Amino acid sequence: MDTSTWKTKEKCMAAFWLLCAATLVIMVYLESHKTAASTSLQSIGLLALLVSWAMSPKLFLQPLKESMKGPMQKPLIIGLLTFFAFQVASLIAKHMA
Repeated sequence: MDTSTWKTKEKCMAAFWLLCAATLVIMVYLESHKTAASTSLQSIGLLALLVSWAMSPKLFLQPLKESMKGPMQKPLIIGLLTFFAFQVASLIAKHMA
């Protein structure tokens, strides 16, 4: 991924999603002693999704019709798969407890 070709809007969008991810990490850290394992797994999945959004800001800056014409960007695919994996792990942890 070549971030040197990103425009200002793309850099701002990536910075916003990284800020959201950092906020989530701080929140999870501060609340870690109170939360269940399933909630922590969900938070990790959401963190992966936020980071993948930060790595593919063009998705949010173009109409949905145009973004769905071509193949999805690799960071977005990896983030979605990681998110789904942690959601499944969260469900399993919730039902095993």
